[in-house]
Amino acid sequence: MKKINGRAKGKSGERELIGQLKRLIPGELTDGLERNLTQTRNGGHDILGLDGWAIEVKRYAEFLPADMINCWAQTVEQARKEQARPALCYRGDRREWRAVICVGDVHPNLKGKDDYDSTIDMSLSLFTEIVRGLAHV
Repeated sequence: MKKINGRAKGKSGERELIGQLKRLIPGELTDGLERNLTQTRNGGHDILGLDGWAIEVKRYAEFLPADMINCWAQTVEQARKEQARPALCYRGDRREWRAVICVGDVHPNLKGKDDYDSTIDMSLSLFTEIVRGLAHV
């Protein structure tokens, strides 16, 4: 099996996720989705074009609890800069895409909490349902 470096795996994951999001949310909500090509130099979240969301993408062989906490902290930091909702989309090898969001983004009484213990980990299809629902609010 060919070994893939981390940067190439990241780019591939971003492209793959954009394809999945466009498949699950066809139409104008995802027409502008694109990779943030200046993220390494200028910072910022990984996927641009999903209004109101700052999406970080992570691809690892396996996710450990410490990985999730660190990835979530980065996601929140990037989202704060953009005044957007943080969303961490991740996939381990031979696994389906998952998404992590703040519980406060779907339950207004819990707004303001963005630590990892205040998140919801869900399937990508549920995340896209939430995105669609919040787009119509």
